[in-house]
Amino acid sequence: GGLLALAILCSSYLVVNSLEYTIRFGTLIRGILFFGFVALIIWVLYRWIIDPLDGTTNFVNGLPVFSISVALMQDNVLVLGLVYEINKDEMFYALKGKGAFCNGVLIHVSEKALLGESLLATGFPYNKFDETDNYLKILKAFMLTTHGLRRFGSAAVDLSYVACGRFDGFFEYNLNPWDVAAGILLVTEAGGHVSDFSGGDDSLFGQQIIAGGKIHDAMQKTIAQHWF
Repeated sequence: GGLLALAILCSSYLVVNSLEYTIRFGTLIRGILFFGFVALIIWVLYRWIIDPLDGTTNFVNGLPVFSISVALMQDNVLVLGLVYEINKDEMFYALKGKGAFCNGVLIHVSEKALLGESLLATGFPYNKFDETDNYLKILKAFMLTTHGLRRFGSAAVDLSYVACGRFDGFFEYNLNPWDVAAGILLVTEAGGHVSDFSGGDDSLFGQQIIAGGKIHDAMQKTIAQHWF
């Protein structure tokens, strides 16, 4: 998105600064307008969603869990996702319809179907605390019914670990698109399911997400009991 935006800005600058030559250099103007139009079309059809450092607080405090997350949308559909887990030197990536991989090896979500056997990941909001009471109820429910909960501090890493089966599921709210875009494609291409808390498909822009393999539906039912 940034490169495309730069292309549009450069085209616009050239157009404005070439207006005085409209008559003499009409061909140049037509060329500039053409490439500006092409850049605009690309901007509409393609959108980069990038988080240059997911897990900023971990990074600042010397905790070795942070990542780079890059996703590409075409016609509002995620088609590419990449998460680089820096400290473990692991590159997770997925192409729509082509599967998900870690350092070149095909990965798949966990096959666990029972909450009692599952290890889940989550995160805590850093602002917007109006839903804290309900979220604490969800945390308590999973504490009582799962094998355990983990909070690593990087949603991109959490989703990557769901995609490769290290975590059985992940849930969190108050997230931004750049936190989850690449991870969403990783999980779905690895055979998993992703939704918002209601079970709908607004996990990218809706600021809430549930991701997992066979455990996804059981997670969603538990969350729905406490999220209003």
